[in-house]
Order: sequence, then C-alpha cells, then structure tokens
Amino acid sequence: MLRKITLLITIALLIQLPMLISGSPAQTKALNIIEVGSFAKEQNGLPIGWEHKELKGKNTYTLVDDMGTKVLKAESKSAASGLFKQVDIDPKQYPLVSGQWKVTRLPNNADERKKNGDDCAARTFVIFEDSLPNASSYSKLKHKLATTFSSFVPTGVAICYVWGNKLSKDQDIESPYTDWVRIVAVESGTDKLGQWVTIERNVYEDFKRIYGTEPKKIIAIGVMTDSDQTKDSITTYYKDIVFKSKL
Repeated sequence: MLRKITLLITIALLIQLPMLISGSPAQTKALNIIEVGSFAKEQNGLPIGWEHKELKGKNTYTLVDDMGTKVLKAESKSAASGLFKQVDIDPKQYPLVSGQWKVTRLPNNADERKKNGDDCAARTFVIFEDSLPNASSYSKLKHKLATTFSSFVPTGVAICYVWGNKLSKDQDIESPYTDWVRIVAVESGTDKLGQWVTIERNVYEDFKRIYGTEPKKIIAIGVMTDSDQTKDSITTYYKDIVFKSKL
C-alpha cells in the first residue's frame, strides 16, 4: 500500500513538473513588464481603456491587422486629436517605455520648433503627476487655466516622444506651446519610413535630465498623429506600449 501511494505521488509530481517549469518565465515576465497600452481589443470603436481627445479636428483611429498582429492605425487629415489612457506606474521601478511605430511619410513643411509647423507623424506622450519644477506663478496660472478649459491639456508635466521633422534623433526642445511639455525626438528623417521601428526610452532618466528632479508617478500615456498646422494627410501605425524594469 505504501509503495502504491509513493508511486502515485511520484507520477503526480512528474505530471506537474513541466507546468511548473513552463510557468516560471511567465511569472518573471509579469514582474518585469507592464503592458499598459494594448491595441488587441476594441470597444465602441476604440481600443479598450483608451479615450479619444480632440485638440483641433478629429483624426480616425482604428484597429487593423498587420501580419497577424492587431495594431492601431492613425489617419490624420488637417486635424490634431489623440488617444489617451490613464495608468498608475512607478517610473523608478519601471523606467523603460517601449513601443513600435510605422510611419508612412512625414508631414510636408512640418517644424516642431514652431507653433505654425508643430505637426508630427508619430507621438507618444508620457504624462506625470508632477508639477513643473521651479515654475513661475504666471506659468502655473496659465497651465491651470489651460487644464480647466481643455481636457486635452495634461494636469502635470509631460514628455512627448516624436518622430522628428527638423529635430535630429535624441534632440529635445521645449514645446512651442508650453513649458510643461518637453519634445524628445526618438527617431528622425526618412530612412526608416514604411518600416516598424522600435522606440525605447528610459523615462526616469529623461525626466531627471530635463526637469532636474526625480519623477513621482506616471498617470497617463497617449499617442497622437497630427497635421492641423500643415494641412497635410498622414497615416501612421502603432503597436502595443509596455513599461519595463531594468532587470
């Protein structure tokens, strides 16, 4: 009887062992990666959890198939609107933001350094809970008024990662509209148009370099393709956005 019980326990352990081994990487992955921006499923015409916010006109955002993978297709015709999603992420624990863009063409005569040319084929916003360090009273008041009258304006500071028009790769500038948004070119030029390009940045280090202090919390992310200034027609594709630890 004892031999039979021992044999049954041994068989049970052998059956469960592959499951335990195969489950370990998934657990590790779950601890190291937060999938915050999935474009796999939609509800009411938008990716689940995302909100469409208009700045000037309205783009068309749809989920399409790309070689068996669901991706976000952004079509902009003389308009500026984006998709945003609320998140709650510790940038110190998960400092790396990663995603992929496929840009078909850049907007004609666009120049992100100027208000009348500030269009971009691809943008990914990382929005923080933090206020602008050392902001003047006037800047704080102006920003508060802007957030009051427009749901598009983030309540905290933001880093906007873009495919540069006039900016070279890794160059960054203050937004021509507000000092509460910093524009960082993570890709530039026409060499990689029509290709999927992986974008990965250490938002924690970018924040410290730009604002001179550590960020508290990431509260939202966003994607936007805009062409309202240049009156152009642009189509761009986005894949899922994830945050990763450095482990």
